[in-house]
Amino acid sequence: MENINQIKLSLPAELHQQLKDKAAKNQKNVEEFLISIIKREIENHRDTSAHHEEDEEKVKERLRSLGYLD
Repeated sequence: MENINQIKLSLPAELHQQLKDKAAKNQKNVEEFLISIIKREIENHRDTSAHHEEDEEKVKERLRSLGYLD
């Protein structure tokens, strides 16, 4: 891990232990495990946001074709 622009994060001891147990199953330390989860969630959020925008445009196009929107 790089030490560039890092911050510390405080977690409740119980949560830290749960993360430690799950990280060990994935052969990672807690920090690596959390980083992988956070990156995955950010990517999922981007994908979801893009789909919502596409769906919204389709609905607007349909409403325009039906004469409900200008």
